[in-house]
Amino acid sequence: MQNGGVMWSSEEIDALTVHFIFCTERTGSSLLTAMLSMHPEVLVASEEPFALYFYRRYGKKIRWTEKEITIFTEQFARLFEKNFNLYFDSKEVLKAELMHHAKALSYDRLIKLCYLHFYDSRCKEKGGIRVLIDKQMKYVFHQSFIEKTFPNAKIIVLTRDVIPNVKAKHRRRIDYLSHPLYLAHLWKNTYRRCLRFKSITLISFEDLIDQPEEVLATLNRALDVPYHERQLEYSAGFNALLKAREDRLSKEFIAKLKDFHRGLLKEPLQGSETILNGKHERLILHKTYEIRQQLGYEAKALPSAFGFTDHFRWYFYGMLATLGRTGLWKTYACIPLWFKLRIRRKKESA
Repeated sequence: MQNGGVMWSSEEIDALTVHFIFCTERTGSSLLTAMLSMHPEVLVASEEPFALYFYRRYGKKIRWTEKEITIFTEQFARLFEKNFNLYFDSKEVLKAELMHHAKALSYDRLIKLCYLHFYDSRCKEKGGIRVLIDKQMKYVFHQSFIEKTFPNAKIIVLTRDVIPNVKAKHRRRIDYLSHPLYLAHLWKNTYRRCLRFKSITLISFEDLIDQPEEVLATLNRALDVPYHERQLEYSAGFNALLKAREDRLSKEFIAKLKDFHRGLLKEPLQGSETILNGKHERLILHKTYEIRQQLGYEAKALPSAFGFTDHFRWYFYGMLATLGRTGLWKTYACIPLWFKLRIRRKKESA
């Protein structure tokens, strides 16, 4: 719904454009999305891969009954991978909007309406939303789905140079393994796939920090929206979201969220730097130099001073990264919807 509880018309929904932000962890993506969210014409949804998960069951559906919409909204809420109370206001509001379009609710309209009900109170204030953005790393591994379902989408690729990224990942313990070679492979696998997409706009974390106005100007041109000075007031927007939701969230959850997003709140990052073995660092730079070049970083192949053990370790951790991340995400996406819901119920009851 828009301001005053007015439903979105079919024409307004069809006019909305959908674009994506792709990256790996600890690249400043939360900072970037916070900046973009402050634009009055842009809505950045929480990073939920529901568009992928629901396609097999609902991708061809056009006409809906009330019972089917009720089932969908319940499934949508249950499959939420983040905190539902933080990112979403009401299943009933979404259901009413979907019912309004039930006779001609294509998958494109369904997904756009779901996007529009993230941060619902903020949506109501905007009114003039023209651009929807989804930041979801899992979509990187589903190129054919993205290009088929969203053929006009523009892909924003947010990068961070590999060594600082490995250190940041290690500090946050983002995966079940924290070996630097494993983390370097997560970086490499992600950006190797990002570079396969058409119509990409490259943005670096380094530029976002050093020259945010220029980066935002580049992004706004790509998204076809004018620059807005509020985009640099991102900390206020994040704090406002927490304030609006504080009665629905535990103090412990809010504290954890603030800790995770300390960069947005302009608090210094704490914790010592990872002790990265010098040989590991040289090996990582050697093995990733081609992708680093393609991403715009100054890079060259280092003299091959690595022995069999070094190469073995590199490929061993590469296998673990492929199986443990790429393979796991792609396998989960193929699991039938009913089984995903069963997994979610089991997690909730644990």
